[in-house]
Amino acid sequence: MFKWIVLSVVVSALFQPLLLAKADLLKDPTRPPDHILHPRGHVTTSADGNDTPSTEEQLHLTSIIASPESTTAIINGQRVSRGDKVGRAKVLEVKANSVRVRRDGSTFTIHLFPKIPKTVAEGHKP
Repeated sequence: MFKWIVLSVVVSALFQPLLLAKADLLKDPTRPPDHILHPRGHVTTSADGNDTPSTEEQLHLTSIIASPESTTAIINGQRVSRGDKVGRAKVLEVKANSVRVRRDGSTFTIHLFPKIPKTVAEGHKP
């Protein structure tokens, strides 16, 4: 009996690195799609109301954390609040769903969620 226990421990120790190496290949079925987690080309709104498409060099807002004491945002992986800088951009205001920033003399808003046009389903009246 002791021999089988030792053998099973040795075999599991030998195969554990192989199993762990394959674990990163498995995808979490509850994880949101990559285009939601890492948006590319979402629309930012400038102070004059014009929409400008973002590029990979622009700022990516991924989270807003609100508490009674303060409101902070995660931009490009960095936790920031009003007055902080991310690269060349200065955070002017953190709202519930967006952050207003100034960079290179331009003020614009980064939205937490991309603007998705609403459409009426077929067969339904607006």
